[in-house]
Amino acid sequence: MSQRIGIVGTGILGRGVAERLLARDLALAVYDPRREALAGLAERGALVCASNRELAGHCDRVCVWVQNDEQCQRAVAGEDGLLAGLAPGAAIAIHSTVHPRTVRELFELCAARSVALIDAPVAGQGVRSLERGDFWMLAGGDEPAIERFRAIAESFCSRVLVCGPLGSGAVLKLAHNVATYLGYLAAIEAQALARAAGVRPGLLEAVTQASGTLSPAMQLMLETREQRLGRDANAFGDAQMRTYAEILEKDLRVALEVANEHGLELPGAALASQRARFLYALGRE
Repeated sequence: MSQRIGIVGTGILGRGVAERLLARDLALAVYDPRREALAGLAERGALVCASNRELAGHCDRVCVWVQNDEQCQRAVAGEDGLLAGLAPGAAIAIHSTVHPRTVRELFELCAARSVALIDAPVAGQGVRSLERGDFWMLAGGDEPAIERFRAIAESFCSRVLVCGPLGSGAVLKLAHNVATYLGYLAAIEAQALARAAGVRPGLLEAVTQASGTLSPAMQLMLETREQRLGRDANAFGDAQMRTYAEILEKDLRVALEVANEHGLELPGAALASQRARFLYALGRE
């Protein structure tokens, strides 16, 4: 079996991970249905594939970095998916934030082909954590299978947290994102109140940092919005912010589905989901 590593999905995070692996001179195969997302990777040494199935034929471990459950299911179990090409003994890590049910369904399909599968979403500060290599990987599933991805994870993570049985990493990531997005909303509304009432800019941030209320992620969100609202030349563009807003809405929708299955209500998460465009300074909702 080939020792090449596969990356499915070379968007914001998937491409960054691919570049970090290539910088370590690891053998890598990549696939994304958007050809523009693969630009430049062949020149850096990656084997660029035309399908998930083709990629699977070259790899013994595959990392999936797609955006949602549907894309994840298609990448793994679609007609031209990974399972159509992976050899018995191979392993898949689902890094996407998805419903734990999706992870379990894909696990059953993989097990029937003697392919291992773990859920392994990451927690951190997005691109900043990727650049620093300080994500935490939240891994659920069989520990020997998790260990097969440890060396890969060490290229972009400071810790691999073994969470428990299959699906536990997915649930932990959803809960993490509920806290993160509610924190964004709290920080933005607190800042708006302070400014409307005439508090000198910067004082709220200083006090909430000193008290431990303002997390680095919340501070980053405030800085990002300031750049966008101030039309800073370095600000993220609308297209990237729309992608982030779509991910927020998707993550919270899945979190609300899981909560409902357990008889829970998450009114704060529901509100944050409705305020996605506001959070990312995308104008009127």
